[in-house]
Amino acid sequence: MTRRSAIMLLLTLTLQGCQQTQTREEPLPPLRDVRGDVQPPINPAMPVGRALVNIQQIALSLEQPTDPAWEAVDEQAFPAVTRSVWNANGLRLGLIQRNRLRDMIEKLPPAASVGNERVLAGDHPVAVRRSPPLAGVVTVDLTIPPMAVQEEQITGGRAQLLLDVNAGQTLRLSPHHYLPQVSLLPRNVLEKELDGRIYHELALSAGLGPQDVLVLGLYRPWPLLLADPMRDEQDEAARNDASAKKVYDLSSPPPMVNNLGRALMTLDAANRPLQLILLITIEPLDGN
Repeated sequence: MTRRSAIMLLLTLTLQGCQQTQTREEPLPPLRDVRGDVQPPINPAMPVGRALVNIQQIALSLEQPTDPAWEAVDEQAFPAVTRSVWNANGLRLGLIQRNRLRDMIEKLPPAASVGNERVLAGDHPVAVRRSPPLAGVVTVDLTIPPMAVQEEQITGGRAQLLLDVNAGQTLRLSPHHYLPQVSLLPRNVLEKELDGRIYHELALSAGLGPQDVLVLGLYRPWPLLLADPMRDEQDEAARNDASAKKVYDLSSPPPMVNNLGRALMTLDAANRPLQLILLITIEPLDGN
């Protein structure tokens, strides 16, 4: 089995449906029951989880476009203003059905690594992605069209992506600038976890069904490669065919902007710049 095939198999296995007993329109082979290795909090004051959230993290080269894979993702599933605000912050989002994941995965560049994390989610937000310590100034775009441009510059601490699930099983993601604070008043661990600024105005809500996968990544569209002028009809037909199959200009990578997308969805591994794609699914817990 090739390295790429092995990664494909891993992705397929970890993204199959979690629930084993219900019959669905698109039946899927079951995942192993992972709830047994997620322990409830010992402290009864800790928040109770409402859902098991699975986050798959795929690390890919930053020097190759992921745009072909995003063609399989339904970015229109979210309102235009939501997409606009997240894109302006360097974040890309959409939904895809489980049975279409293979189409997306096959269009991705070779993966450098694949990781998987499971968290119990409820009212209290938990970090599902955390940046390294911020080394420079990161711009957060708070502009909500058609309002005037509003931006903040943040330094120090870390950028985070917080996730919570309400009683209606709606998942919410909120960007967070985590900046530890000193307080003279006693505070518990949960309060300290949310030090800094949560950008509620950028929060994203999604009601994920059992077949839905929320896709998050770096918003950095690559330019298309322009064909040379063609003179006769035969060449014109070939050009039309080529335009239907988008070809990206690998010699002109888009610039990197120091925004939330760069902070949250890129990393350096052994001096190799990588970008991340997160695949998020949700499984309600029994009794919720």
